[in-house]
Amino acid sequence: MSKFVETLKDLMQEENLNAYNLAKNIGVAPSSITCYLNGEYSPTLKSIIRIADYFKCTTDYLLGLESYNSSEKFSLCPPIGNRLKELVNKKGYSGSRFCKESGIPEGTYFAWTAGRVEPNIESIVKISKFLNCSVDYVLGREN
Repeated sequence: MSKFVETLKDLMQEENLNAYNLAKNIGVAPSSITCYLNGEYSPTLKSIIRIADYFKCTTDYLLGLESYNSSEKFSLCPPIGNRLKELVNKKGYSGSRFCKESGIPEGTYFAWTAGRVEPNIESIVKISKFLNCSVDYVLGREN
């Protein structure tokens, strides 16, 4: 997550934003932004998407997975559980096979796809690497 912290700090500095103003603009508590900046905890998927949307950047750039920001218009993200089912089916996997090959525990995957919990950003990055695609693609922000 240190790349995320560096990128977020750089983006905020470019826009001359402090934690309070960014928080106000994306609808989170200022203390959340401060905790992200201090590396105390990782943002939720919703927060990552809101930050990326605010700065008009890819989530991959924001997370430090890409060195170039290919700013473009992004789609609204579908519910992550639905998107994961769609991607797994599109790749020709059953849920069980996907879990076995990706290393994602089955109970966790099925909790995500049932909408009981959301994956954390580290899990989304792991899925994007396994599927050989961008985080934005996994989230449904790009086609």
